[in-house]
Amino acid sequence: MIAIAGVVVLAVAGLVVAVLSATVARHPNRGAMLVVLGAAAGGMFGFLLAAMTLLAVGLRGGEGGARAPAAVQYAPPRLAGGLVAAVALLLTAAWLIRSGDWRRPDD
Repeated sequence: MIAIAGVVVLAVAGLVVAVLSATVARHPNRGAMLVVLGAAAGGMFGFLLAAMTLLAVGLRGGEGGARAPAAVQYAPPRLAGGLVAAVALLLTAAWLIRSGDWRRPDD
């Protein structure tokens, strides 16, 4: 299931990059606006995810209560490695977008 979710996320990211590239090619100002709106949406999503996580931890109980076994087990080094890889891919994509020649062929 998680592999399917990963494929869907990558497909959506590819579609977003394609739409952004096509938009920037014809209207640079609209492309910049899309990048800013995307960053704002990502920030809001991160904020909401953090708030939901804190709420879930608070509702589950404190230190003294009996805790149910976690449904998902993860290794912190693997999580950190995945986050570092994701940031590296985002930075590479941003560099490729910024360094590309977006002028029309007839210019």
